Amino acid sequence: MKVAVVTGGNRGIGKEVCKQLAQCGMLVILTARQLESAKIAASEMTEHVVPFQLDVTNEESVERFSIFMKDSFGRVDVLINNAGVFHDNIKDHTFPSFLDLPVSTLQETMNVNVYGAVRMTKAVFPYMKEAGYGRIVNVSSGMGRLSAIYASSDIRRDGKSGPYYRMSKAALHVLTKVTALEGAPYSILANAVCPGWVQTDMGTSEAVKTIQEGASGIVWAAQLPRDGPTGELLRDGQRLQW
Repeated sequence: MKVAVVTGGNRGIGKEVCKQLAQCGMLVILTARQLESAKIAASEMTEHVVPFQLDVTNEESVERFSIFMKDSFGRVDVLINNAGVFHDNIKDHTFPSFLDLPVSTLQETMNVNVYGAVRMTKAVFPYMKEAGYGRIVNVSSGMGRLSAIYASSDIRRDGKSGPYYRMSKAALHVLTKVTALEGAPYSILANAVCPGWVQTDMGTSEAVKTIQEGASGIVWAAQLPRDGPTGELLRDGQRLQW
């Protein structure tokens, strides 16, 4: 039975990904910042879902996770870097310019969306390298594509919205590329997956995709064959232009 780890697995897309991975026969480690939230989410699934408290922004928390995985399973086959934030919008749901946003907002965004993914990738990579197998999926967004900075097809406002979020996802795409290069000799595939505009707290009820539909592309990328794509940005199983 393959072992999969999902960050931010207590709600939204992450929760559905945990559910679908378990249905595919994997043992899933459902992580969340609050243990109680992880336990509640896991209780709604099969016995093959294990809750664990994890804060991807905290080095000590990630270290505790590493020790737990080593002592309990000794392997990680799949990592879903799903934990993410979108702090650019303010309470009245406007989308301000980056000129009006504090740099601290960018720091908070990068700490979760990019540095968190880096911490988790570094934590699981040794297991995958030793096993000669691994699938890493960075949950991303079309908003991080350089080709889409001034496009509006992927978002509900103008193409300039979410500047810090866009920066973080563009950086996540670079992480995906360098991880794929590092992993290639060990059959470790790393891809970024854009689930599309999904009906979550972040995506709102106006979104065009259900949570189940959004999660399916992530689960697909978590099970790619050895000759599958790597170092790519994917949506609905298709490559997207960076």
